[in-house]
Amino acid sequence: AKGLSSEIGTYHLYSNIDAMVSGILSVFKVVTGKTPKFKVYGGSYAENQALQNIQARLRMVFAYLLAQLLPWVRGKQGWLLVLGSANVDEGLR
Repeated sequence: AKGLSSEIGTYHLYSNIDAMVSGILSVFKVVTGKTPKFKVYGGSYAENQALQNIQARLRMVFAYLLAQLLPWVRGKQGWLLVLGSANVDEGLR
């Protein structure tokens, strides 16, 4: 993605979403008293799917936040186009 963005003259940002995932799981634990696990760590199918969805949805929400605020951060007006991808990498766990 970084190489492609360079070739077409756009910006590329890398961000690790682990802190966001940890935050939402902490809130979930406070509300329910439970901590979901990936299937490879003994979790159920439902837990596994939910954890994959959390990662994909948080990434999407963060991408929209960046698209709305990065022009402001850079001292410009307007907004950016969000291009997304599937959450295939989470499904490989």
